[in-house]
Amino acid sequence: MRTPELFYISSKLIGDPTSGAAIAAADLLRGLSNQGFAVGPNLHEATPESTRAEAREFVGTARGNGSRRILMGYGNETFLLDLFAEAHRNGIVTILHIHNFYYRSIPSPDIFDHIIVPSRYAADYYRDALGLECHVLPNLIDPARVVPSERSPT
Repeated sequence: MRTPELFYISSKLIGDPTSGAAIAAADLLRGLSNQGFAVGPNLHEATPESTRAEAREFVGTARGNGSRRILMGYGNETFLLDLFAEAHRNGIVTILHIHNFYYRSIPSPDIFDHIIVPSRYAADYYRDALGLECHVLPNLIDPARVVPSERSPT
């Protein structure tokens, strides 16, 4: 069985310490990589043209090659929604990864194979507010990021 290839895209830099969503995404990607997903070095922000080109290549080269590809990310920007729609048409599994309660609408929810949220509360909220069926995937926490190397006081 082929290793699934995952490309994560968002409008924020993955791992940005000022963005809880970006930190949660980075922790998830490390966890998926540890489980055998080919996450690779594609932890990018979506705004530079080079990253957009790389994302388009990832989506475009999936046509008919039998690969197991997943496009996952968050954001409601037109570029991202267009990319998810193209990926969905090309047979790539598309996942919207929602981290907060800022989405007031999702223009084309049918372009996503799955929508994941970090809690049952968030799933209930989005079901009631927007009629979305969401899967719960709790945030993964990288212990190396949160456990201090030294304790003071001891």
